[in-house]
This record gives sequence, structure tokens and C-alpha cells, in this order.
Amino acid sequence: LSPFVVSSENEQGYRAQQTVVGSRSAKALVDIPASISIINLEQINDLNAAELYQVIKFAVSGVTQNASIGDDINIRGFRLGGRLRDGVLSNNWAPAPMYDVERIEVLRGPGAMLTGNNTGIGGSINFVSRKPTAKPMAEIQTTFSDNSYARLQANVSGPLVKKDDFSLNYRVTVGGLTGDRDKEIENQKEKFFGSALGMYFGSHTSIQVDGYFYD
Repeated sequence: LSPFVVSSENEQGYRAQQTVVGSRSAKALVDIPASISIINLEQINDLNAAELYQVIKFAVSGVTQNASIGDDINIRGFRLGGRLRDGVLSNNWAPAPMYDVERIEVLRGPGAMLTGNNTGIGGSINFVSRKPTAKPMAEIQTTFSDNSYARLQANVSGPLVKKDDFSLNYRVTVGGLTGDRDKEIENQKEKFFGSALGMYFGSHTSIQVDGYFYD
């Protein structure tokens, strides 16, 4: 297994065992001297989470929200300092798209400076995108509620090329959301399209390319 690839094959329920947050290489959580929480795909799906705050408040202690919309949150009284997507720093205030998120890694406290952002000491959050799969997979999730709320999320993944020394897998994600709130300025309307390609050269070399459009 590559030192930069996290495996979720042995995860049971909500229990995750590996992360690259805090060390920049894949390590077991028990071996990292930092306060880290991991929210895996099973927990995200069970909570039907469409926003970060809907799931993080059940997995991390001391979380409060600074506004009724967006991802501006505090951890143990300190503002969240950085948000990453697949290890790359991104905008911290706009809501993060959750349509293709496989897991959420939360590094609490000033140790979050290890992720390359020191604007806050509350912590740092890394959203990990779903990997293209070697086996065909498709899923659709829909949610309807009051205030004209509707949400759609669809993920399709599988192999494109499979040879002894090379394989190519893909993932396509589409999503959308609409809903009214008490304040018109907080009404929601989203569109999302994302895709990923995973290229594997033999058993030791791989390249993954991810991209998405989010409005």
C-alpha cells in the first residue's frame, strides 16, 4: 500500500483507522500525536448530511456555528482556521459541496498549522473526494422536506480499461439542491458536477485526477 493512500477496507461502522492529516503520509490514528476525528462515508450517509455542520456536530466535541449558513464554525471556542479538499487549501467560508465527499478529517487545535494554514487555532478540516472504483457502482440519493426543499445526489463509478500492467477507473457525480429559508437571503440553490479518473501503472504507481463545477 502506498504511504500516501489511505485504505478504508478494514473500517467497521463509524470507526476509521488511517489518515494522512497530521503527518502527510498514511498512518494509523493511534500512532499520530494529535487530536483527530474522522467522519467516514457510512456516517455521512446515515445522517443524510448535506452540509458540514449537520455531521460534524455529532462527531467532534465543542463545535458551534457562527452563522446559520456556510461553514464558518468554531471548535472549542476557536474559529476554524483552514479547509482543505484532498489536501489542497480552499475557500473556508462558502458551503463545501458534499455530493462527492467520501470522508471528512478534522484536525483539532493549533496542530492544524501542519496543513499549511495558520489563520485560526480552532483546527483544520480536510474533505476527501470519492475514489474511482475498480468495480461498477451506482447510487442515487434523494431528499424532500418542507419549505420546498429538494436534494439529489448521484454517483456512478467503474472501470474503463483493465489490463495486466495498466487500468483506468472513472467516477461521475451530479447533484443539486433547492430550498427556502425564513430569510430570503439564505434561500438555497445549488448545482454540482464532478468527475475523477484513476490511472494505475502496475502495482506501485498511480495517478488520480479530480475536478468539479459547483455553483
